[in-house]
Amino acid sequence: MSKPNVGTETYLPVRPMLTVFFLILSVIAFVAAIAGENQKIKITARKMLDNVADRNYDEAYDFLDDGAKKSVSSTDFRAEFSVLRQYLRLQYGPSYKEDYAFYFEAPVWIPWMGDNVRTVSAGLYRKGKSSAAQVIELVKRPPLEGPMLPNLLTFRREGGAWKVIGFHFRKEDYADVFARAQKVRMSIFNPTETGFNFEGFTYDRNSTTPEQRAWMLDALNQATHELEKDAGKTKTDLDQYLKLLP
Repeated sequence: MSKPNVGTETYLPVRPMLTVFFLILSVIAFVAAIAGENQKIKITARKMLDNVADRNYDEAYDFLDDGAKKSVSSTDFRAEFSVLRQYLRLQYGPSYKEDYAFYFEAPVWIPWMGDNVRTVSAGLYRKGKSSAAQVIELVKRPPLEGPMLPNLLTFRREGGAWKVIGFHFRKEDYADVFARAQKVRMSIFNPTETGFNFEGFTYDRNSTTPEQRAWMLDALNQATHELEKDAGKTKTDLDQYLKLLP
């Protein structure tokens, strides 16, 4: 009669368990790498548009790939993106970069599937005040304040980096925004052949003395200072305000 095995236990093989464990880790790492690479597209788009907001057009131009730079000069780039900046300032206010954040939509990029080109649409939403709100903004689409800008930037992956190869923004598509701003401007400041009308005040250079002009300039400087304080500005730049409008 055979004796029973006393004190023996059954164990699962160690090698298959390690294989499954490392397989799970590999999948997690792969998914995280894909998510990070897709996030790079949005980070690059945000950096580029932040430079546009700050009028750093040369820095923004560097986000273009070599092929795009051959077809679009830095001067033409500045002209085109200054129109985009003008639209954003008219639509969301002169301090839109401080008050709003960009939200981007783009098809998911997966390596070895399809090409390395992705087109990004952009919208703006008001920044969250709390850290919890900022986390929510990262995981779901926030409520946008204005319309999406479809197919705004087109990127291509080159050597592990995403470069801009195309740009789509036509002033004609947003003519109502520019027309509304022009109407508001004309109701406040309306140039004439010999001066201007400003909120009911008429300036005529042919009938104004040098002393009157000096006092008017002083009054305008004070008015500009007060307007800047209300707008959160710290530096006088009247020319910048005028460029805001068509």
